[in-house]
Amino acid sequence: MNQSYFLYGNQILELEEKTKAIIESIQKEGDDPVSVLRFNSNDFTKDDPHKANSLIVDLKNTCETVSFFPVKNIIVIKDIQDMVSRKSPQQALEKQLSDIRLIRTQKEDQFYWIDQDSLTDRVDTHQQITAKQIVEEIYPLEGSLTYLKLVSTWEKRMIYIQKQNEMEAIEVEDFLIKKVKKNLVFHIPKNHPPLEKAKDSTFTELIKQYLVSPPEQVFIILTANIKSPKEINQSLYQLIQKHAQEIKTLVSNDNFKPVPWVIERAKEKKLNFDRTSAEVLIELAGSDLFILNEEINKLSILLPDDQAVTPELLLDSTSHSKRFSIFRIAEFLTQRDLKNTLEYLEEMLGHHILDPLPIFGMISSQFRKLLKIACLLNGGHLEKDILNRLKLNHYFGKIAIGQARTFSLKELENIVVQITRQDLMIKYHSKDALIILENLCFQICQGNLGKQNFLKRHWLPEI
Repeated sequence: MNQSYFLYGNQILELEEKTKAIIESIQKEGDDPVSVLRFNSNDFTKDDPHKANSLIVDLKNTCETVSFFPVKNIIVIKDIQDMVSRKSPQQALEKQLSDIRLIRTQKEDQFYWIDQDSLTDRVDTHQQITAKQIVEEIYPLEGSLTYLKLVSTWEKRMIYIQKQNEMEAIEVEDFLIKKVKKNLVFHIPKNHPPLEKAKDSTFTELIKQYLVSPPEQVFIILTANIKSPKEINQSLYQLIQKHAQEIKTLVSNDNFKPVPWVIERAKEKKLNFDRTSAEVLIELAGSDLFILNEEINKLSILLPDDQAVTPELLLDSTSHSKRFSIFRIAEFLTQRDLKNTLEYLEEMLGHHILDPLPIFGMISSQFRKLLKIACLLNGGHLEKDILNRLKLNHYFGKIAIGQARTFSLKELENIVVQITRQDLMIKYHSKDALIILENLCFQICQGNLGKQNFLKRHWLPEI
């Protein structure tokens, strides 16, 4: 029987249920009593060294203490994606470099790289790069020195900084020193010992040791909330491949809709879901299986056995997810309800509950959907044909068709064009996201975009 297991996937409920099944299979093997100890990798990697050391001692005592009685010890360690190399100043430096953005611009026949932070006016360009992308390696040296190995094509290159109406040129090496405010060198000092990568933490090294040589009667279950094993410590993963049973659980993408899972889980709880109701629950609560399971459990308590669950019932009884809150913003916009739109935006962005990009993405997605519906309606298609052709949930799809009828085709085209224009501004000026989104919402709700001619000729989105 295997003594080590590695489970990964990005649905927590699935990970927990698979882990539980492995524990139960170990318990059934033989008559020895079983002890289960659970750890979280975060507890070993936090900035409290006393707590981390105490947990390491507990782990070692559990695994290495010889018992007079035959006891199976099962060690469950969650979230091993957080088991990174030992924290060092170089990680903070990498973060600083990632935050430095350089923009490529052209004047006459010359190309220039400009420090984005120094610009007083916004530049519309996709030609951007971070300082981290021009650095190949980072090594800490003696004292406070850090060696940066630049990409060869960037050595001695000039960076431009805007100062009032003038552009000041500075060598990239001096620019980086000035930006990060650290003692950087770009050439290894003479007689310096060979450079070494930072070693893994004590906790990670201990897990590696137990994978290679597991103590008798000790079973190790490692889990990671990830999409791919590439997201965990690779030196650890190499040992997992050799010494542990690797189990891939459910990996879901952004468009994941677990309709069959909802119907089946509801049936276990004696609830009657059809496909439309399952899709509505996913729209309201999101696609996280853990949250969906909680909602189904709650409904099983509130409703009698074999109750038919309708979309209207779900709207009244489901705890709405952040995704649904974003959906509501898009819905208010289609109703030209400026008051509620701005209130929801202020709640989501003003209190930093959500990042602006998902909100902008949902608004964009909703109006692109309405434009497709409007094009099909304009072409004489029936509602049923539109629902099937665009693969829309019947309940929300009918609502969307009604919303599309409140806009002219020209206005929807103009809204989509305006949203496209705002895309870069939202991504690279996120601190002003609330103002940018409020202005966009004002234009839509006031009907201003129906009066403009953004397009010189009629066009149709891909349907």
